[in-house]
Amino acid sequence: MLTAVSQTVNPINPNAEQVANVGMFRDTNAKALVTEASKVAFVLSDMIEKQGLICTIAGKKYVKFEGWQTLAAMLGLSVREVETHQTDDITFVSTVQVVRANDGFVLGQASAECGLDWEKKPQFARRSMALTRAAGKALRLNLAWIVSIAGYEATPAEEMMEIATTDTKPPIDTKPPVVWKITSRQKKLLEARISESSLERERVKNWMERAFGVLHFQDLTESQFQIMLGKIEGWKKEVQEGVDRLTS
Repeated sequence: MLTAVSQTVNPINPNAEQVANVGMFRDTNAKALVTEASKVAFVLSDMIEKQGLICTIAGKKYVKFEGWQTLAAMLGLSVREVETHQTDDITFVSTVQVVRANDGFVLGQASAECGLDWEKKPQFARRSMALTRAAGKALRLNLAWIVSIAGYEATPAEEMMEIATTDTKPPIDTKPPVVWKITSRQKKLLEARISESSLERERVKNWMERAFGVLHFQDLTESQFQIMLGKIEGWKKEVQEGVDRLTS
């Protein structure tokens, strides 16, 4: 069983309020944890976009391992190889742990393989990719909710490459454009959903700009509005799952 967080317990008063501690996050207030995570997500997104650390697969944006590794460093975490072994003439399986850099506390562990999909690659490359995939998966188990807040898919690009071919261009939308903008009532509903979900308004607007090229909520079309509502609901679930892991 993997331990997602550690708990700091008062040795004098064991019944005192416990503090969730994951890397740089340390707070008893779930909303404060989300606020801090949103700040990190904002910085992460800016760096990822500038450095081009994303892959577009089937029209969706996935963060490359270097982006996940950067997020881990921002939170005071690192990855540690447990073992890598060869199961046959082609396949390598690697196991990696996520640990706190300051004390080595293990936050999570994951395994991944590289084999037939890289059959034509040299042996050292297959071993290295197995390690990269395992590290990315281990980081995902702990940090996917923050990457989701940043506006990206919550799966490392290398993990997706096992089952999909990278597409550098988004799919062409053959549907006729919708020209009607949302009403003021719909805009207020969108603002309310963002607030209720404890999401950072500017982060949501940044994602909206990247996805639709729209700067203001009132300029959204009806179809874009529906997509935004669905995305906000998905982020809300990701955030809540992350908070539950942190405070459990």
